[in-house]
Amino acid sequence: MKKSILIFLFMFIFILFGKAHAFMEYFPAVKAGGEYKKQKFDNAATDYNKALEYKPNWQDASFNLGNTYFRQKKYDEAETEYNKIAETGTESLKAKAYYNLGNIAYQNGDLKKAEEFYKKSLRINSTDKDAKYNLELCKKEQEENQCQNPQKDKNKTENQCDNPNDKSKQDKDNQQQDKNNQQQDKDNQQQDKDNQQQDKDNQQQDKDNQQQDKDKQQQDKDNQQQDKDKQQQDKDNQQQDKDNQQQDKDNQQQDKDKQQQDKDKQQQDKDNQQQDKDNQQQDKDNQQQDKDNQQQDKDKQQQDKDKQQQDKDKQQQDKDKQQDKDKQQQDKDKQQQDKNKQQQDKNREKNWPKTIQEEQQEQQRQEEDKTKQGALRYLQNFDNFEKEHRKANSAKYLPRSASEEDW
Repeated sequence: MKKSILIFLFMFIFILFGKAHAFMEYFPAVKAGGEYKKQKFDNAATDYNKALEYKPNWQDASFNLGNTYFRQKKYDEAETEYNKIAETGTESLKAKAYYNLGNIAYQNGDLKKAEEFYKKSLRINSTDKDAKYNLELCKKEQEENQCQNPQKDKNKTENQCDNPNDKSKQDKDNQQQDKNNQQQDKDNQQQDKDNQQQDKDNQQQDKDNQQQDKDKQQQDKDNQQQDKDKQQQDKDNQQQDKDNQQQDKDNQQQDKDKQQQDKDKQQQDKDNQQQDKDNQQQDKDNQQQDKDNQQQDKDKQQQDKDKQQQDKDKQQQDKDKQQDKDKQQQDKDKQQQDKNKQQQDKNREKNWPKTIQEEQQEQQRQEEDKTKQGALRYLQNFDNFEKEHRKANSAKYLPRSASEEDW
């Protein structure tokens, strides 16, 4: 936003200076025109020279400066300005310049040179009546001068001054002169009208000059404001230069940081490449490890199968041993029963005769003893069975290893 405002301010100042420069170029010329109409020729010449300082090749100002010198009867200075126009001016200005050069030559008494300038003017603008009239006047005065001074051209003057037809020719010239005078009167009337219009234009010019003075005052105020704005702009530019210097330093630091980052990135790329190689080797090692683990799992499964078979064989052996023990115990119990029976028989023989009640009690005790012995045998068998059952279950439901579970 700040940058846009600065650009707009520069453009505004540039336009104002351009307009001021154009005003400074044209204002002296406009002022000189007013002075010329007021017949203040010295002031007009000064203002036209100022205008030409701003714009040296301004043909209109140069032509009007020649007219001013002519009215001041400074014919040499006027001739210099007219010669400039005759060399580089437009066709219309050239015709006017040749016409005025003819007038200067006429004022200097050089009628032949004046005649040549009028002819040059008529070659460009053949409708110029004033140039035609002045050309005829120059010719006539040259003839009169030749008649009055016959020593200059004896043969020519004798033929022209002594000829009886010269009188009639003179009459024709007088008639032509009268016509020219009438035309001159008409031109004078037209000139009066032009002067009246010029007066009106002068009044309007005065008003315009007043408005220009007001505009100039406003322009001065604007210039003062522009100076203030320019000072502020200079301060802003100085601050901007400082900011730009700081920005350059920051950019240099950023460049250094970027270079360091590039180096770090290159090192990182090398490390990544090495890491990729290591990962590839690790993948190969992992594949080999997986193969070894698979082989180990297979071996372990075979070992588990062999161990289960061994446990089954051991269980069968334990059952066989237990059956042998049970059989031996049964044999012992049977032997004990036989002994008890023999002992009962002996006791019965000793204690006979017994009462029926005693015999019943004795039988009851014997039955209880049998029950206790059977219960003891049952408990022993149950303990042995439980131990064997636990061993079988522990062999059957062994926990799998991590590699076996993954497989």
